[in-house]
Amino acid sequence: MLGFRVWDNLNKTFEWPINFYMTDLGELEYTDSDYSSPYPLGEFFENRFISMQFTGIYDWQDKPIYEGDVLFLYRKTGNNIYYLVENIKDFLIIYGQDYYNIEKISNDGNIYECPALLERVKNDNTDEL
Repeated sequence: MLGFRVWDNLNKTFEWPINFYMTDLGELEYTDSDYSSPYPLGEFFENRFISMQFTGIYDWQDKPIYEGDVLFLYRKTGNNIYYLVENIKDFLIIYGQDYYNIEKISNDGNIYECPALLERVKNDNTDEL
């Protein structure tokens, strides 16, 4: 399943994709809540919205994992780590390489609603990935 969520930097909330749509030319546009005014996501919105793709993977509590999420990886070897899903490609590579060593994944939240989670990642020993 291909899915996205979108962070609105202005309102500091997630805008659910229902307000975003793809044009026939493949461009993403935003509409206000009553769909009366479409806006291209060009220069005006460039820094306002941040889109994050769903990885297709859920944590142990069935919480979906998106780009921007901070995960706690419980490993069978005991060297558990925090991991920031910066982009889907790198996450899927790490997940695939470490799949048999991962006992459980906990999605602790995202860096937009809880920026303090970045400190957990920075303070953790991520050299063991």
